[in-house]
Amino acid sequence: MRGFMPLVADVVKTSIQVRVDRMIDSLFAKGSFDFVADFAYPLPSLVIFDLLGIPEEDHATIRDTAKLFWLFPVAMYQQDLELLDRIANQALCAEGTLLRIMDQRRSNPQMDLISSLIRPTEGDESIPDDDIVVMCIFLLMAGHETTANLLSGALLHLLRERAHWDLLRSNPQILGSAVEELLRFISPVLWVARLVRKDVQVGGKWLRAGEEVRVSIGAANHDPTRFDHPERLDLTRTGSSSLAFGYGIHTCLGAALARMETNVALASLLRRAPGIRLLSDSVEYAPIYFFRALKSLPISIAS
Repeated sequence: MRGFMPLVADVVKTSIQVRVDRMIDSLFAKGSFDFVADFAYPLPSLVIFDLLGIPEEDHATIRDTAKLFWLFPVAMYQQDLELLDRIANQALCAEGTLLRIMDQRRSNPQMDLISSLIRPTEGDESIPDDDIVVMCIFLLMAGHETTANLLSGALLHLLRERAHWDLLRSNPQILGSAVEELLRFISPVLWVARLVRKDVQVGGKWLRAGEEVRVSIGAANHDPTRFDHPERLDLTRTGSSSLAFGYGIHTCLGAALARMETNVALASLLRRAPGIRLLSDSVEYAPIYFFRALKSLPISIAS
């Protein structure tokens, strides 16, 4: 997407750090909290709002729209006309909000993604306003769940076996590769849908051109022919490129952003809250077939 990567590199890292520091400050005041609801879930959406340049007073409108859009397939399958009507009305509200912000950016550009998208550079075609609206909502949908589930899953596994947490505290220089291993091990997105382009035989089964297949990312990331001891979380593992963000032209647009958020958040928690601990060894996952998502993660925080 035009303008996305430069903004991630030049602007968003500072925004992430500011957001993370503010959230940790407030959590210290609480003492104990639900990491999923109070940190992992809010952080990615706040970062994306900062990236897009959406004012705080408009966050709820766009966030509610993104949440409802996830329910669209279910509403269609169940022919839930009431839910479909809610989704349509909320989409109109979001469209009006985003078009207003885009008009403001045309007269007063900012260092944000919306300003970049509405202002074509030499050699680029203008992007229709409706397409920009869809991009903004899609970014929030695609960039939120994956990062939130990665953050909560990462902290669970780091604290459940305290040696992992202590290893990162003693060796902060390996955090980047450790995040890659956590991505592989957790696989926050469980599968992706793909269309078969030509007849092919896989594992003795024929897949025919035009058929839709659902490819298990989680299984691929635990393939024993690719990874030694794949069921073991090894934060010192190197060269273990996974499929957590897809592959090739289908690589997730927000992969760099998700990695950056996770690295900044974990580095800040390791530095500022070394005594953080789980309040319960028992966890429950949400009944969602697409994401590996914790329902909650009760935490006690201490400096």
